Amino acid sequence: MIMKTCVCIILYNKLPSESVTLNCLLDIQYIDDSKVDIFIFNNGPYSVANDKVLNNDILHLVEHLNNRPLSHIYNDFLLKNAEYDRYIILDDDTPIDDEFFHGINKYYVSKIDLQVPVIFDSKGEQRYYPLMNKKIYQGSTSEVIYNNQDFLTIGSGLVVYKSLLDKFNVIGENLFDNRFAFYGVDFSLFRRIKWLEKKNIQVNIQIPASLKHSLSRVENNFSSWRHLERIHDYALSARYYSGNKLKTFCGVILFLSKECVHLRLKNILVFFKTFINGKHPRC
Repeated sequence: MIMKTCVCIILYNKLPSESVTLNCLLDIQYIDDSKVDIFIFNNGPYSVANDKVLNNDILHLVEHLNNRPLSHIYNDFLLKNAEYDRYIILDDDTPIDDEFFHGINKYYVSKIDLQVPVIFDSKGEQRYYPLMNKKIYQGSTSEVIYNNQDFLTIGSGLVVYKSLLDKFNVIGENLFDNRFAFYGVDFSLFRRIKWLEKKNIQVNIQIPASLKHSLSRVENNFSSWRHLERIHDYALSARYYSGNKLKTFCGVILFLSKECVHLRLKNILVFFKTFINGKHPRC
Protein backbone atom coordinates (compact mmCIF):
# COMPACT_ATOMS: atom_id res chain seq x y z
CA MET A 1 0.00 0.00 0.00
CA ILE A 2 1.29 3.44 -0.94
CA MET A 3 0.86 5.84 1.95
CA LYS A 4 -0.47 9.30 1.30
CA THR A 5 2.41 11.46 2.53
CA CYS A 6 2.89 15.17 3.08
CA VAL A 7 6.18 16.91 3.76
CA CYS A 8 6.69 20.13 5.75
CA ILE A 9 9.59 22.47 4.94
CA ILE A 10 9.89 25.82 6.74
CA LEU A 11 11.78 28.66 5.06
CA TYR A 12 13.00 31.94 6.49
CA ASN A 13 14.74 34.60 4.41
CA LYS A 14 15.19 32.11 1.59
CA LEU A 15 13.56 31.35 -1.75
CA PRO A 16 12.15 27.84 -2.26
CA SER A 17 14.56 27.41 -5.17
CA GLU A 18 17.45 28.03 -2.73
CA SER A 19 16.40 25.22 -0.39
CA VAL A 20 18.76 22.23 -0.51
CA THR A 21 15.99 20.03 0.87
CA LEU A 22 13.40 21.03 -1.71
CA ASN A 23 15.81 20.66 -4.62
CA CYS A 24 16.74 17.19 -3.41
CA LEU A 25 13.09 16.17 -2.99
CA LEU A 26 12.21 17.28 -6.50
CA ASP A 27 14.97 15.02 -7.85
CA ILE A 28 13.83 11.93 -5.93
CA GLN A 29 12.12 9.24 -7.99
CA TYR A 30 9.94 8.15 -5.06
CA ILE A 31 8.33 11.60 -4.95
CA ASP A 32 7.36 11.24 -8.60
CA ASP A 33 5.96 7.73 -8.18
CA SER A 34 4.02 8.14 -4.93
CA LYS A 35 1.29 10.20 -3.34
CA VAL A 36 3.51 12.90 -1.84
CA ASP A 37 2.63 16.56 -1.36
CA ILE A 38 5.17 19.13 -0.18
CA PHE A 39 4.01 22.05 1.95
CA ILE A 40 6.40 24.99 1.99
CA PHE A 41 5.86 27.34 4.92
CA ASN A 42 7.47 30.69 4.20
CA ASN A 43 8.06 32.33 7.57
CA GLY A 44 9.14 35.67 6.11
CA PRO A 45 10.33 38.30 5.96
CA TYR A 46 9.18 38.67 2.32
CA SER A 47 6.83 36.82 -0.03
CA VAL A 48 8.29 34.09 -2.25
CA ALA A 49 5.12 33.43 -4.22
CA ASN A 50 6.74 34.39 -7.53
CA ASP A 51 9.52 31.82 -7.32
CA LYS A 52 9.29 29.75 -10.51
CA VAL A 53 10.06 26.47 -8.73
CA LEU A 54 6.56 26.65 -7.23
CA ASN A 55 5.03 25.86 -10.62
CA ASN A 56 4.61 22.25 -9.60
CA ASP A 57 1.36 20.51 -8.65
CA ILE A 58 2.86 18.76 -5.61
CA LEU A 59 4.09 22.02 -4.04
CA HIS A 60 1.79 24.03 -1.77
CA LEU A 61 2.93 27.41 -0.45
CA VAL A 62 1.73 28.79 2.89
CA GLU A 63 3.08 32.20 3.90
CA HIS A 64 3.45 33.63 7.41
CA LEU A 65 5.63 36.71 6.99
CA ASN A 66 5.84 37.49 10.72
CA ASN A 67 8.20 34.62 11.67
CA ARG A 68 5.56 32.44 13.29
CA PRO A 69 6.68 30.03 16.07
CA LEU A 70 7.74 26.64 14.74
CA SER A 71 5.52 24.84 17.24
CA HIS A 72 2.44 26.62 15.88
CA ILE A 73 3.38 25.79 12.29
CA TYR A 74 4.02 22.12 13.07
CA ASN A 75 0.79 21.67 15.01
CA ASP A 76 -1.30 23.41 12.35
CA PHE A 77 0.41 21.37 9.63
CA LEU A 78 -0.59 18.16 11.40
CA LEU A 79 -4.12 19.19 12.31
CA LYS A 80 -5.16 20.80 9.02
CA ASN A 81 -4.04 17.94 6.78
CA ALA A 82 -6.02 15.08 8.26
CA GLU A 83 -6.41 13.29 4.92
CA TYR A 84 -2.78 12.11 4.94
CA ASP A 85 -1.41 8.88 6.42
CA ARG A 86 1.93 10.29 7.52
CA TYR A 87 3.73 13.61 7.88
CA ILE A 88 7.44 14.29 7.36
CA ILE A 89 9.14 17.33 8.92
CA LEU A 90 12.36 18.55 7.30
CA ASP A 91 14.69 21.52 7.68
CA ASP A 92 15.34 23.60 4.57
CA ASP A 93 19.03 22.67 4.22
CA THR A 94 19.00 18.89 4.64
CA PRO A 95 20.41 16.71 1.83
CA ILE A 96 17.95 13.86 1.30
CA ASP A 97 17.73 11.07 -1.25
CA ASP A 98 15.75 7.96 -2.20
CA GLU A 99 17.46 5.95 0.56
CA PHE A 100 15.58 7.89 3.22
CA PHE A 101 12.20 7.00 1.71
CA HIS A 102 13.36 3.45 0.99
CA GLY A 103 14.20 3.04 4.68
CA ILE A 104 10.98 4.42 6.12
CA ASN A 105 8.94 2.25 3.75
CA LYS A 106 11.00 -0.93 4.06
CA TYR A 107 11.00 -1.09 7.85
CA TYR A 108 7.55 0.31 8.57
CA VAL A 109 5.06 -2.01 10.26
CA SER A 110 1.52 -1.18 11.34
CA LYS A 111 2.36 -0.69 15.03
CA ILE A 112 4.81 2.17 14.32
CA ASP A 113 3.71 5.66 15.41
CA LEU A 114 6.88 7.65 14.76
CA GLN A 115 10.03 7.16 12.72
CA VAL A 116 13.20 9.16 13.32
CA PRO A 117 16.52 9.08 11.46
CA VAL A 118 20.01 8.78 12.83
CA ILE A 119 21.43 12.32 12.56
CA PHE A 120 25.03 12.73 11.42
CA ASP A 121 26.98 15.98 11.13
CA SER A 122 27.04 17.69 7.74
CA LYS A 123 30.10 15.65 6.70
CA GLY A 124 28.49 12.34 7.65
CA GLU A 125 31.35 11.47 9.99
CA GLN A 126 29.89 11.75 13.49
CA ARG A 127 26.44 10.77 14.72
CA TYR A 128 24.72 13.00 17.28
CA TYR A 129 21.08 11.89 17.49
CA PRO A 130 18.91 10.22 18.62
CA LEU A 131 19.79 10.20 22.30
CA MET A 132 18.54 7.21 24.26
CA ASN A 133 18.93 7.31 28.02
CA LYS A 134 21.19 10.37 27.45
CA LYS A 135 23.61 8.45 25.23
CA ILE A 136 23.97 8.64 21.45
CA TYR A 137 21.99 5.81 19.89
CA GLN A 138 24.26 3.11 18.45
CA GLY A 139 21.68 0.44 17.67
CA SER A 140 20.64 -1.08 14.38
CA THR A 141 18.34 0.28 11.71
CA SER A 142 14.71 -0.84 12.06
CA GLU A 143 14.90 -1.21 15.85
CA VAL A 144 11.69 -0.27 17.65
CA ILE A 145 12.04 1.97 20.70
CA TYR A 146 9.27 2.11 23.27
CA ASN A 147 8.33 5.21 25.23
CA ASN A 148 9.57 3.77 28.51
CA GLN A 149 13.02 4.80 27.26
CA ASP A 150 14.40 8.32 27.76
CA PHE A 151 14.47 9.30 24.07
CA LEU A 152 15.27 12.63 22.36
CA THR A 153 16.13 13.80 18.87
CA ILE A 154 15.88 16.91 16.69
CA GLY A 155 12.95 17.74 14.44
CA SER A 156 14.44 17.29 10.98
CA GLY A 157 13.48 13.94 9.50
CA LEU A 158 10.62 13.14 11.88
CA VAL A 159 8.01 10.90 10.26
CA VAL A 160 4.75 11.22 12.18
CA TYR A 161 2.02 8.65 11.53
CA LYS A 162 -1.67 9.34 11.98
CA SER A 163 -1.75 6.81 14.81
CA LEU A 164 0.41 9.15 16.91
CA LEU A 165 -2.00 12.03 16.33
CA ASP A 166 -4.85 9.76 17.42
CA LYS A 167 -3.01 8.90 20.64
CA PHE A 168 -2.44 12.56 21.47
CA ASN A 169 -6.10 13.27 20.75
CA VAL A 170 -6.96 10.84 23.56
CA ILE A 171 -5.30 13.17 26.08
CA GLY A 172 -6.42 16.35 24.28
CA GLU A 173 -2.94 17.70 23.60
CA ASN A 174 -0.94 18.91 20.61
CA LEU A 175 2.21 17.03 19.69
CA PHE A 176 4.41 20.11 20.04
CA ASP A 177 4.34 22.61 22.91
CA ASN A 178 2.94 25.91 21.62
CA ARG A 179 4.78 27.81 24.37
CA PHE A 180 8.11 27.17 22.61
CA ALA A 181 9.05 29.05 19.43
CA PHE A 182 12.42 27.78 18.16
CA TYR A 183 14.77 25.75 20.34
CA GLY A 184 12.99 23.15 22.42
CA VAL A 185 10.09 22.64 20.01
CA ASP A 186 11.35 19.26 18.78
CA PHE A 187 12.31 18.03 22.26
CA SER A 188 8.85 18.98 23.55
CA LEU A 189 7.35 16.20 21.41
CA PHE A 190 9.36 13.52 23.21
CA ARG A 191 8.70 15.05 26.59
CA ARG A 192 4.98 14.90 25.80
CA ILE A 193 5.26 11.32 24.63
CA LYS A 194 6.19 10.57 28.25
CA TRP A 195 2.75 11.95 29.19
CA LEU A 196 1.22 9.20 27.06
CA GLU A 197 3.25 6.61 28.94
CA LYS A 198 1.75 7.85 32.21
CA LYS A 199 -1.70 7.25 30.68
CA ASN A 200 -0.63 3.70 29.71
CA ILE A 201 -0.65 4.64 26.02
CA GLN A 202 2.20 2.89 24.21
CA VAL A 203 4.15 4.81 21.55
CA ASN A 204 6.33 2.84 19.16
CA ILE A 205 9.32 4.69 17.67
CA GLN A 206 11.46 3.28 14.88
CA ILE A 207 14.86 4.33 13.51
CA PRO A 208 14.82 3.36 9.81
CA ALA A 209 17.21 5.75 8.03
CA SER A 210 19.86 8.46 8.44
CA LEU A 211 20.33 12.11 7.47
CA LYS A 212 23.19 14.58 7.46
CA HIS A 213 22.44 17.80 9.28
CA SER A 214 24.23 21.03 10.12
CA LEU A 215 24.30 21.30 13.91
CA SER A 216 25.05 24.79 15.18
CA ARG A 217 26.16 23.61 18.60
CA VAL A 218 28.99 21.50 17.16
CA GLU A 219 29.92 23.35 13.97
CA ASN A 220 30.97 26.74 15.35
CA ASN A 221 27.81 28.53 14.26
CA PHE A 222 27.27 30.17 17.65
CA SER A 223 25.64 33.59 17.66
CA SER A 224 24.18 35.86 20.32
CA TRP A 225 20.75 35.32 18.72
CA ARG A 226 21.04 31.55 19.07
CA HIS A 227 22.26 31.91 22.63
CA LEU A 228 19.24 34.05 23.47
CA GLU A 229 16.91 31.48 21.91
CA ARG A 230 18.52 28.76 24.01
CA ILE A 231 17.86 30.83 27.12
CA HIS A 232 14.14 30.93 26.27
CA ASP A 233 14.23 27.16 25.76
CA TYR A 234 16.11 26.58 29.02
CA ALA A 235 13.71 28.75 31.02
CA LEU A 236 10.61 27.03 29.65
CA SER A 237 12.10 23.55 29.98
CA ALA A 238 12.99 24.29 33.60
CA ARG A 239 9.45 25.42 34.30
CA TYR A 240 7.48 22.70 32.52
CA TYR A 241 9.66 19.65 31.99
CA SER A 242 12.06 19.39 34.92
CA GLY A 243 11.93 15.87 36.30
CA ASN A 244 14.46 16.39 39.09
CA LYS A 245 13.78 19.71 40.84
CA LEU A 246 17.11 19.77 42.70
CA LYS A 247 19.09 19.03 39.54
CA THR A 248 17.17 21.72 37.66
CA PHE A 249 17.77 24.25 40.44
CA CYS A 250 21.52 23.53 40.42
CA GLY A 251 21.55 23.85 36.63
CA VAL A 252 19.82 27.23 36.80
CA ILE A 253 22.32 28.48 39.38
CA LEU A 254 25.21 27.34 37.17
CA PHE A 255 23.67 29.05 34.14
CA LEU A 256 23.14 32.32 36.03
CA SER A 257 26.72 32.19 37.30
CA LYS A 258 28.11 31.81 33.77
CA GLU A 259 26.05 34.73 32.50
CA CYS A 260 27.32 36.87 35.39
CA VAL A 261 30.94 35.92 34.69
CA HIS A 262 30.51 36.98 31.05
CA LEU A 263 28.68 40.16 32.12
CA ARG A 264 25.57 39.13 30.17
CA LEU A 265 23.24 40.50 32.82
CA LYS A 266 20.44 41.18 30.33
CA ASN A 267 20.28 37.45 29.64
CA ILE A 268 19.53 36.79 33.31
CA LEU A 269 16.59 39.16 33.05
CA VAL A 270 15.44 37.37 29.88
CA PHE A 271 15.59 34.01 31.66
CA PHE A 272 13.41 35.12 34.56
CA LYS A 273 10.99 37.02 32.34
CA THR A 274 10.44 33.97 30.14
CA PHE A 275 10.20 31.65 33.14
CA ILE A 276 7.59 33.85 34.83
CA ASN A 277 5.56 34.53 31.67
CA GLY A 278 5.58 30.83 30.86
CA LYS A 279 6.03 31.17 27.11
CA HIS A 280 8.40 32.46 24.45
CA PRO A 281 7.88 36.19 23.70
CA ARG A 282 6.72 35.32 20.16
CA CYS A 283 4.10 32.91 21.46
